[in-house]
Amino acid sequence: MKIIKKHSTLVTFIAILILFIVLSSMFTFKNTRLLLSDAQSINENWTYVETGIVFDLPHDFDLDKNEVQNISITLPNDFNKQQNILIRGSLQDVIVSLDGNVIYTYDLRSENKSIPYASLWHVVEIPENSQGLELMITLHSPFESMSGLTNEVFYGSVNDLNVYVLQNFGGRLLIGLIALFMGVLFSLLSLFVDKIKNNDVVYIGLFGIAVSFWMIVESRTTQFFIDSQYIHGATAYIMLAIMPIPMGAYVKRHVLKGYNKLYFFITLYFIIQFMAIILLQALGWVAFFESVVVTQISIAITILMTIILLVIEIKRYPERKAAKRFLFYFGVLAAIILLEIIAFSSKHFDIISIYVQWIALLFIIMLLVRYIFVLNANMKFRLRNEVLEELVYIDRLTTGKNRHAFEKDLDHLFSIDNMRNKLRIFYFDFDDLKRINDEFGHLEGDQLLKDGYLIINTIFGKHGTCYRIGGDEFSCILNHPSDELYRKMVKQFTEALKVYNSQRTSSVGISYGTAIYDKKLDLKPSDLIKRADQAMYLAKKNLPSRNQTKK
Repeated sequence: MKIIKKHSTLVTFIAILILFIVLSSMFTFKNTRLLLSDAQSINENWTYVETGIVFDLPHDFDLDKNEVQNISITLPNDFNKQQNILIRGSLQDVIVSLDGNVIYTYDLRSENKSIPYASLWHVVEIPENSQGLELMITLHSPFESMSGLTNEVFYGSVNDLNVYVLQNFGGRLLIGLIALFMGVLFSLLSLFVDKIKNNDVVYIGLFGIAVSFWMIVESRTTQFFIDSQYIHGATAYIMLAIMPIPMGAYVKRHVLKGYNKLYFFITLYFIIQFMAIILLQALGWVAFFESVVVTQISIAITILMTIILLVIEIKRYPERKAAKRFLFYFGVLAAIILLEIIAFSSKHFDIISIYVQWIALLFIIMLLVRYIFVLNANMKFRLRNEVLEELVYIDRLTTGKNRHAFEKDLDHLFSIDNMRNKLRIFYFDFDDLKRINDEFGHLEGDQLLKDGYLIINTIFGKHGTCYRIGGDEFSCILNHPSDELYRKMVKQFTEALKVYNSQRTSSVGISYGTAIYDKKLDLKPSDLIKRADQAMYLAKKNLPSRNQTKK
């Protein structure tokens, strides 16, 4: 009950959502779903021209690479009007002939070998009155895995075919876009939100961006908004090679810190491999599709090695939660790679996209949950730091800054040339505090210190920062005011002290000394402090003038 009470808003939301789903399923009237596509399949009774074998699509003939495949069919009566056919070429050249006349050609055999092959949709217009004519499709691939592979063929209007593609593959595109949005969002937010600790969100975000680009290209919908052979043919392979780079950086910095050098070289290897596959494709020596096997094996070996090291790390240091959590994440990544390798080696390329779609959704959820945990942890860390900073750098009596803050700020200003050259510091000391404590009590003495700090900070704090550095001693760091401003502040301070004493039964004196930075005398901050302190004690000896300047 306590858990339900604690998360009452979430429980209420889930209950409302469940109620809505139940009511939606109970109260239905007829089937009102819109049918957006009239695309028809033409997958039965195709003929393999070379052998005369009749088969249905999809089909995979066991052909060698570069072996040409010709398949044909007699067009049905629906082709008495103008139609368009939709062909999916899997890293293949596609040539379409109607009754012996070539009507469409997509052939890279005579082109520069640096142009990567891509799996593309081909929309071919079939003129009216084509019923009864022979449609022949010629397929060719320079890759043995794709040679002989024949996908389904559909026909209809261009709009029907476009809607068919979106209906069947648009969901994968949507998931890819969501992953891209979240990856970019997390990467940017990590730069502004998570400043306190080095965090892994930026690396997971970059990894998510790489995965999202891979998914978007694998969604088979990029032809709707991109007309680039290179993007269609290269992006998936390049992103696959990039993915281990941010993940390797994350592991090196946040999970297996004891294996820093190892993961440095692993990350370097994947960077070199990434550049190598691009160069080999550009030179026409090794195609992306051929080098992807090396990429997959490299990733699989790295994941296996990382899992082994994580298990060793967890056994050695069972208290390290980051390693346990990351082992779970890596298990999901290992599942993705294993499924891809199995599907790739068995030539079930459609399975890759199906599994990636669902596992990518899981990855997005993991990314979101991980970010929430990191953000929550960092918020707690900030609050704790603010409390500690208040304890370390704030004087509890006056609520002003204390000696630790004074030393830290002065060291910082001293390290910057243009700031150091403008430094002036004041040192203040209460002359009669012991007498007041003895005669009127420590409560009165504490009130005197608070009032004195208020006077000092009101006048000198406008031009710098004031501190209680211990007991009845105070100091101010100023940005070297002009002599005129200096005299004005001293006059205001003297007058304010007179007004304060006029309201008391016994007067209090505050001696002060000041020193201006001198590059010959002040080689370190303590030199400047010492000179201001000496000026202040000299003022005490020369009462009632009470002020001295060291230049």
